[in-house]
Amino acid sequence: MPLSPALIPAAKDIEVDMVSHDLHEQLPREWQEALAGTTKRIIIVGGGIAGLRTAEALRERGFSGPLLGITAEPLPPYDRSQLSTVALSDPDWHGVSTPSSVKGFWWFLGHKAVGLDLATRQVQVDDGRRIDYDGLVIATGRRARTLKSAPQALQLRTMADAERLRSVLHSGPRHLVVVGGGLTGMEVASVAATLGWEVTVADRRPHPLTESLGSTVAEWVWRRHRDHGVRLRFGERVVAVHPGDRQRVEFADGTTIDADVVLACVGTVPNTEWLAGSGLDVSGVVRTDDQQQVLTSTGQPAEGVVAVGDVISHQVALSDGQRFEWSHWDLTVSDAQRAAATLLGQGLSAVAARSFATRLYTHEVHVVGLPYGTESVVESDHPGFLVRYHDNGTLIGAVAVDQPDRVSDLLQEVTPQR
Repeated sequence: MPLSPALIPAAKDIEVDMVSHDLHEQLPREWQEALAGTTKRIIIVGGGIAGLRTAEALRERGFSGPLLGITAEPLPPYDRSQLSTVALSDPDWHGVSTPSSVKGFWWFLGHKAVGLDLATRQVQVDDGRRIDYDGLVIATGRRARTLKSAPQALQLRTMADAERLRSVLHSGPRHLVVVGGGLTGMEVASVAATLGWEVTVADRRPHPLTESLGSTVAEWVWRRHRDHGVRLRFGERVVAVHPGDRQRVEFADGTTIDADVVLACVGTVPNTEWLAGSGLDVSGVVRTDDQQQVLTSTGQPAEGVVAVGDVISHQVALSDGQRFEWSHWDLTVSDAQRAAATLLGQGLSAVAARSFATRLYTHEVHVVGLPYGTESVVESDHPGFLVRYHDNGTLIGAVAVDQPDRVSDLLQEVTPQR
């Protein structure tokens, strides 16, 4: 159920720029008055870009009550998309908070939400206090999955992770082994090779990146890596990483290689533990309906609760019976708009095609829609190329390499899959 639309004209606009304070610090007087009174408030749990965009969408759609953000990180929202590229390659890069014009948004930094009570409409925080909400946005995102065979391996998910890895990469070229050939592993390997590192990418899958970029572009990516001296060990499983001055990476066939640094890029885990026992459906991810409303374990929408970002996922059934599931990190803006509209009882049915971009050495790769199905003949147009994907005659995806000017048209042409 949405919040009552009556809250929009009734709430007092609190003209406070987005600031960051600890939960124990004193709130401004106007916030104390608002939280103690009858003004409606919305809590956003999670400090990523999805939560921030939802706050902006709420303001754009007329909500003027207090917005409270809770994030475990010591920083307000920042752009994570640069962590595996610019943040690693530029020794002078410094992460900054994502600019935002949203007013009346108060962040509680360095605190985790540890529980949710749907009946009392309260979020429990790790210092023991419980905060009432009228509307709740779950935007807790994901964390890097630990490599079981090497818990000591580096990871890359947060700004702190990026700063640590950048320090290592700029300390002098040695040998980096990346376990996992997904998008993050591909980007880090590109940066490391450019910096002169010896790089090996290992993945248990025989054809990594195919599900993200399509088969043609995935093969093109790995050829570029080979051209830059990156060694690829695909279809080979890492079973152990033995610590030492140089780490020994052991494969399932018994062969080993030595590494100075091991980076685990083996996927992510949704941050849903704090929702255990709440009655929500968190079987793997947070389950929602098509309006971003969070579903309970009985399949009913939870009143006043929505979710955004990659803590949720989306399944698509294609005409051949194949089902795909992806996280919503690349649908941040449209998810935020839909979630805000749902909380305010306004409704929003428009769906945008998913899209994202990645970098490989000097190349830009843009993905629109779903790169699966019948693959078109490669459309070459110097300096890049384009591949389209159809499902039973419907254009559902396209991948453009070094053709950024094609993206806006493709967003209009590709039929969104949702």
